[in-house]
Amino acid sequence: SSWADYNAELISKGGGIFERAAKSIPLSAEMQAMLNTKEIAMAPNDLIQALLKMPVDLLWNGGIGTYVKASHESHTDIGDPANDALRVNGAELGASIVGEGGNLGCSQAGRIEFAQHGGLINTDAIDNSGGVDSSDHEVNIKILLSQVVSNGDMTLKQRNTLLASMTDEVADLVLSHNYHQSLVLSIAHHAAPGNLHQHKLLIHHFENLGRLNRQLEGLPSDAQIDERQRQQQGLTRPEIAVLLAYSKMYLYDELMAANIADDQYLSKALNDYFPQPLREDFKGLLETHPLRAEIIATHVTNLIGNRMGATFLHEMEDLTGAKAGDIARAFMAACHILQAQTLWQQLDEVTLSLDYSHAISLHEHIQTLLEDMVVWLLQHHAGSSIDSMINLYGKAMQDYTCSLVEQLPKAAKQRLKKRQKGLLAGGLSTETSRQLAQLEFVYFGLDIARAAHLHQHPVSQASQMWFALYDQFQADWLCLSISALPGNDAWQRKARTSLKKELEASLASLTGKVLQCDCLADWRQQEATSLARLDRLFTELQQEGDLDLAKLSVAIAEIARI
Repeated sequence: SSWADYNAELISKGGGIFERAAKSIPLSAEMQAMLNTKEIAMAPNDLIQALLKMPVDLLWNGGIGTYVKASHESHTDIGDPANDALRVNGAELGASIVGEGGNLGCSQAGRIEFAQHGGLINTDAIDNSGGVDSSDHEVNIKILLSQVVSNGDMTLKQRNTLLASMTDEVADLVLSHNYHQSLVLSIAHHAAPGNLHQHKLLIHHFENLGRLNRQLEGLPSDAQIDERQRQQQGLTRPEIAVLLAYSKMYLYDELMAANIADDQYLSKALNDYFPQPLREDFKGLLETHPLRAEIIATHVTNLIGNRMGATFLHEMEDLTGAKAGDIARAFMAACHILQAQTLWQQLDEVTLSLDYSHAISLHEHIQTLLEDMVVWLLQHHAGSSIDSMINLYGKAMQDYTCSLVEQLPKAAKQRLKKRQKGLLAGGLSTETSRQLAQLEFVYFGLDIARAAHLHQHPVSQASQMWFALYDQFQADWLCLSISALPGNDAWQRKARTSLKKELEASLASLTGKVLQCDCLADWRQQEATSLARLDRLFTELQQEGDLDLAKLSVAIAEIARI
């Protein structure tokens, strides 16, 4: 069979099927209009070049050969002489988006050039990852069922029927993994200029471990990164895709070394990997799967990588000194405590119908909250099991968030209600809109729950005490003022984070002390002089305006002194 057997009547008016070996191809009026040319005929290679340069939404490459290079690359650099005559530069592509169904349809430098000219592109590894994921599921399912067949509990014919019946569910699992992998690249790309320093540190980290050759992977040199910093540009999407791949491989290896599969909670991750019929009928065999540890490590790697991005693990290691196993356990506990899966599921349903920047900012907000929660859990419960952290904070955080809005200062309450109204208008449910609107204050619940546990008070009482102090110290105004400070580079962002952490630590410490004396009025009387001095400082700062890091540092240091 050949293309000559194709029913040409199915092709749009003016189109046709043409031989690549022809000397020239006549252009119909429709083809001329599509290509915006007055040429009446073109050589096949010239026509393919014109198609590559044609302005379209999507260029999908599903063939063999490299059709796109960078301007600075020669055809010899590409090593695909069969396509030298038709290859174009990344800057010349007319598409808004390029999808690579084949391998190496573009050189990495060609992808980067296309991206730097406004095009959207991943890497061929990202665009083809669904096939790899499908194969992994197939192999792991067949390994599981081979035990059943060997035991005589199923015939080979029954196995094949069962495999076929699970096709759609496996496809859904694979598409979900790959959707979220692409989504996390969108989130990272959106914030790339501000995260360039972290990307640079991650490149150094992998180089120092001997895991990355940046020149081979087409990643920029330090001098080029510094120049992008001056231009307020970040890494391109295909460059971030390379770092995501390396970060996942590193995380997987670290989780295997840490025996992450030994944590009892993660047996549920094994269930999540397999289709429903296997979870129901062969639950016992899942636990004895020969690749149980590898499947769990892969599942956790994908969850962390596809939700938190390439830099998460290295940032957590750098901030806390913790190892990958403890970071992963803290992350899984934080997801459960926050009920993040429910939030993500609801947000996924409306992400594509929301304003793009708004949708990405909501995903970023969840990322940031989870990062803060992981740091907090590692600070207070490093080495703990996932279940122990959930038992301490799961129910307590639910109690806290249910009555949160009522306890907020008036300005914060109005801000949250306005935010919730906007989320409802975007198609989110009432409950998810409420949860997303109050993410700004959810993190405080960990300190509140811990204070309640340590001093044996109900969460509701500890929460009331916390927010009374929050109001006393005008912490809502302080937090907003800190957030408004410049954050153009990594050091400015670290300074802002340090100020917030110092304020939160003071509130946590004071909540515990006041809970011990069991009377806020008595504490206020004891500290009347210090509180009056602090009020005068706040008044002076608010009258002056033009708040900077130095002024806010003084205010928060005064709270810490109290």
